[in-house]
Amino acid sequence: MFMIILLSLEKLLIWNVSIYQIGVETLRGIFWGSNTYSAHAISTVGVMWFLIVFVWAKILFDLLQVLFNDKYIGVILGIISYFAYLTSLHHWLPQDLDIVPIAALFMWGGSILRQWYMRKETNIGKHILPIFIFICFVYWIVCLQNSVNIEMATRHYPYFLVSLLEALAGTVVISYLSMGIQEYKISNSIAIIGRYTLMILCIHQLDFYKIFWSVFISSPWLAALTRLIVDLGILTVVILFQKFYKKLLGKLENGRL
Repeated sequence: MFMIILLSLEKLLIWNVSIYQIGVETLRGIFWGSNTYSAHAISTVGVMWFLIVFVWAKILFDLLQVLFNDKYIGVILGIISYFAYLTSLHHWLPQDLDIVPIAALFMWGGSILRQWYMRKETNIGKHILPIFIFICFVYWIVCLQNSVNIEMATRHYPYFLVSLLEALAGTVVISYLSMGIQEYKISNSIAIIGRYTLMILCIHQLDFYKIFWSVFISSPWLAALTRLIVDLGILTVVILFQKFYKKLLGKLENGRL
């Protein structure tokens, strides 16, 4: 909520609007929890929609784990997700509740895959896992080549189950590649980004892109690259400041200053 309020303050600084107008938009945005303006006149809260959905999805997933056996949870979430998908075609729900079951379904999928991988010494042969990864890779690439991709914020799930499986397959491939580069030095640099994902999310929210400088970039690919560089640059500055602050604080505590 604090990040959403800071985003509203940025809008107030850049846009020629009243405090009342920004206040109303902020409250409506928090109510809906959406990342995009839509035909339903829903106010946006920026990328913080992700945390709102994550919290509700985690509550739903944990609740189902308490009430049902793991083998039934996937079916239950699959049914709920499909009805949520049908609902989103006509109406978006407050707090992104039409996305929540789908996010919880991904949590269940990740949980099952993790359990499966942890038992690989008994259930997965040396050749079965690479074959599974290869199938996931081929499926992922074929979907991408046919412009099938998922965008949860805008409720974009072409062919529904096909795109959900595509997202899961892509995640499996990236996870497998990530495990593969752990022994190399480059993994240390990438791991830094992993440790600061929440901070990156906040920087991404407050980098003024949507409010100010997006109008100067026409290409979505250039926008993605530029924003990535800007956000990681800001992250570097923040990390350096944190190290300087901790070092200064340590000297103060030791009575050196």
